[in-house]
Amino acid sequence: MILLDGDYLFDPFQGALNYGAYWDDLPEVIIVGISQNKNNERELDCATDNANGLPIDKGEKFYEFIGLELIPYIQKNIELLLSELLPVMILQPVF
Repeated sequence: MILLDGDYLFDPFQGALNYGAYWDDLPEVIIVGISQNKNNERELDCATDNANGLPIDKGEKFYEFIGLELIPYIQKNIELLLSELLPVMILQPVF
């Protein structure tokens, strides 16, 4: 889950997701928080065209960063992390 305004929304979302996972209502989730709480960043990062609703200016760059850089980076590194953790999880019961 990519969480915008992660600097202050991270803890509430983590708590809600943990609660849902406790009751097996939700799968386990990795939360990636993006801080947008300085110098009016939130407004600039979410800038959209009033006519068509598409991202413009810095909003377009932010949208492309998330879709073209951040998500592929997370996907690549999660696969690496899982491939490194899986042998440890399999061997751990031996101890």
